Amino acid sequence: MAVLVLAPFPVLGLIWTAALSSLAISVLVLLRPSVSVPLTAVFVATPLVIGVVSGAVVSGLYFVLVVSFRTAAVFVLVWLVGAIRRLEAARRALAVQAVEQERLRIDDQLNRALGSTLREIIAVGAELAPLAERDPDATRRGLDALVGRSRAALADTRRIAAGFRHTSVRAELDTVLSLLRAAGVRSRLVVASGELPETMDPTCRRDLYRALGDVLGDAGARSCVLTVRMHDGAARFELSTGFLGVAA
Repeated sequence: MAVLVLAPFPVLGLIWTAALSSLAISVLVLLRPSVSVPLTAVFVATPLVIGVVSGAVVSGLYFVLVVSFRTAAVFVLVWLVGAIRRLEAARRALAVQAVEQERLRIDDQLNRALGSTLREIIAVGAELAPLAERDPDATRRGLDALVGRSRAALADTRRIAAGFRHTSVRAELDTVLSLLRAAGVRSRLVVASGELPETMDPTCRRDLYRALGDVLGDAGARSCVLTVRMHDGAARFELSTGFLGVAA
């Protein structure tokens, strides 16, 4: 592009300086600011220099404005597209981070609740193995205790898993708000009446997340209000935006 833009200068002179805008745009897009900004300043000033040398100062100033306007008009659009892409990438990264943090929280809870018990079961099993032939009675008692510990660990696992399935309403709502914020949607919680219930039935949870999917799927959604209303002892959840109103 530099060859195509600069080669006609000896023939066309000042009038050809308008083509410098294409070269300035390419420089701004491709090179680092420390290099592109000084080069762009040179391109913008070139018409004025040629106008002063040729005695056409007014024409030189005019083409300075032409080069500046064309360069800014196109480059700003290109920069905005790049900024939007970076913003979308940041949103996806935040959503992935939220999911990863939730997974780490579950892993940590399982490890704290069951890790020591499982390690103890493994250690006791390793100690009982040499006693199998020398002391069958002691081995049997140890195995009975080991079975009891295993059943207790299984019961703890089921209890923790049930807790994951039946999380509190506050935790569910915090998750919904976190996902909205990770997607770049400003959100807030409004409790219209009464206190939040302790649990949420599966139907309400399914409808709430369906409504969440509708909001996240709306490219025009920029803000959202999550409203909780109590009706006949049951909670009703409503997600609404300036562009989309859905109820769960």
